[in-house]
Amino acid sequence: MYNNYYTMRDYSLTGDWFVPLNDLYPAELIDQMNKTYLPGCAESMKLQGIWYGLPWRADTRGMLINADIFEAAGLSASKQIRYIDELDEIAKKLTVIKPDGSVEMIGFVPYGNNFSREIPWLWALGGDFFDYENLAPAFTGVNLANNLEALNWIKWYADQYGPTTQLSENRFLSQKAAMYVNSTTFLAKIRENAPNLNYTTGVIPTKRGAELFSTTFPLGPSIPLGASHPNEAAEFIRYLMNIDVQVQWFEETRALPTTAEAFIRIYPKITDPKERFMVETMLPVSRVMPPLSTDILNIFQPLLDKMRKGELTPLQVLEDTQMLSEAFFAEYLKK
Repeated sequence: MYNNYYTMRDYSLTGDWFVPLNDLYPAELIDQMNKTYLPGCAESMKLQGIWYGLPWRADTRGMLINADIFEAAGLSASKQIRYIDELDEIAKKLTVIKPDGSVEMIGFVPYGNNFSREIPWLWALGGDFFDYENLAPAFTGVNLANNLEALNWIKWYADQYGPTTQLSENRFLSQKAAMYVNSTTFLAKIRENAPNLNYTTGVIPTKRGAELFSTTFPLGPSIPLGASHPNEAAEFIRYLMNIDVQVQWFEETRALPTTAEAFIRIYPKITDPKERFMVETMLPVSRVMPPLSTDILNIFQPLLDKMRKGELTPLQVLEDTQMLSEAFFAEYLKK
């Protein structure tokens, strides 16, 4: 069964949905998997040390930058925007407001990027929202100060440019947005739909002192409990671990592999400097969302939308998300 990582992991957290690969492979192979798969990819298919699926393909995200818009404003698109304060300054210079108050050109806003509905911006501002040791949400407590800074930052953009102003693929492709976070998969769409777009790629900015990071979205096969031929399925999954197979799949689809050795093998084959930068710089620092993150987002996002409209404060969003998420986890994990 071919799964996105969070479906496989979330189902495994609360019930016996998939056969643990640890039960089908010798300990030596499991140890090899722990060592050879890229950290973010490995984390996506494991839960407390147990593999429930194989991370087969991945992607990574970076900042896409319209070079023509930058150059028209006298800015260099090749200079890395490493930090949030630099991003804010440039975004303000590049945003164009119409006389009626609507946004004609977006320099940048946090809302609308291909970025797990904004919650990774908490990481970008040095915060966090999950306690892996206790499998619990962690929006408040030790993370409160940095998370509050992140939400105040998001609110600042909403106050400046309107609560519904957001980025989108179409805005970037139609050159109505100067900067936009999206994945390596989107680069192929640009080649197909906007081959003359003059753009470059950069890192996802963080606040000063916060670690560089990106996000990845691995997918891969797992074995449903009750499958008629689990051992044969395990043998097929083992075949997919073969480095030659992973490299061939990349060559045919441009979907990034998930092991360090395959990564080394495919890297010389990437000739596009924009794609090369994202694979070289962002994939190794890519993170995955925590368990039950879709459910957390379904709590967090509506509260964030209210904050953008001025109906809730950033502190209320964090406190309410923590309270509602804790209640959800307590009920869900009890089942």
